Amino acid sequence: MNHSNFIPYHNRHIQFSVNNGPVQSGVVVDMAQFRTDGVMTTEYTFIPTGNMIEFKKTSDPEKRKSLSGKVDIAQITWVEPLNW
Repeated sequence: MNHSNFIPYHNRHIQFSVNNGPVQSGVVVDMAQFRTDGVMTTEYTFIPTGNMIEFKKTSDPEKRKSLSGKVDIAQITWVEPLNW
């Protein structure tokens, strides 16, 4: 999946599969980093469903980092919005 295809799912509660692996759910919020040459990466920050409330309650960057992970949207093979 590329950036353009991922726009409808960005910053929304979704379920998805990476490389046809197990289904995960959560929110994919932003690009995790830029490469040193300034080119955008397809790696985004992922907050799993089970960590969303605690992530939102804290403003501590280290705590937020421990509650989130990274996902490469180029490796997403299936995605569907969750309506909660």
